[in-house]
Amino acid sequence: MDTLPPQIAASLLWEYDLSAFVQQPELWQSMKAVVIQRGWPRDWKEMMRYYGYEEVRETIKQLPLTEPRNRNFVCIVFNLQPKELWSTEKRLAMLHSL
Repeated sequence: MDTLPPQIAASLLWEYDLSAFVQQPELWQSMKAVVIQRGWPRDWKEMMRYYGYEEVRETIKQLPLTEPRNRNFVCIVFNLQPKELWSTEKRLAMLHSL
C-alpha cells in the first residue's frame, strides 16, 4: 500500500466529509465501494495505486454489485468468476444460518 492517500474525485465522494477520511481509515471501505460502482478510470487508478490489486479484488468479492455491467467489468478485470461475487443468494443463505 502506498503512503500517499488516493486522490479520488471529490465529486464522486460528495456525500462524505473528506477530512474524516484522513482521520478515520475505516471510511476507506466506503470510498472503495463508491469507486468500484461509479468511479472514473483515474479514480480506479488511484485506488489501485494505493491499495493494490489483491486488496481491491478482495473488496470486490464482498460488495453487493447489482448492475450487470459492474459485475461483468470486475469479473473481466480481476479474473473473477460470477459465483465468487457477493450475491443476494449468499446474503439470504447467511441470514438463514443465523
